Amino acid sequence: MQTFWLSFSDPDLEPGHRFLGVTIVDVAEIEDQRHWGMKAIEKSWELGINPGGEVLICDVTNHHGFAEEHKNRLITDTVLIEFLKGSPSRYVN
Repeated sequence: MQTFWLSFSDPDLEPGHRFLGVTIVDVAEIEDQRHWGMKAIEKSWELGINPGGEVLICDVTNHHGFAEEHKNRLITDTVLIEFLKGSPSRYVN
């Protein structure tokens, strides 16, 4: 299992409105390791949490871990996102 942080933006929107949100998803093992990122994007579409635009994908599998309540949803709260970037282990699973 791999965990991915997907950050969405739309460069065509006005400055200050380009950021669309973040999702954190787990992806089950796949045969071709080169396609992890694509599987993460597909999962976000399946869950209905992909707001479109461009996406930056980061493998955060070896990060401290994220509480289940923060996974598999679109997060747009910038304060929560800043907190999750640091995600001290006392706050996560």
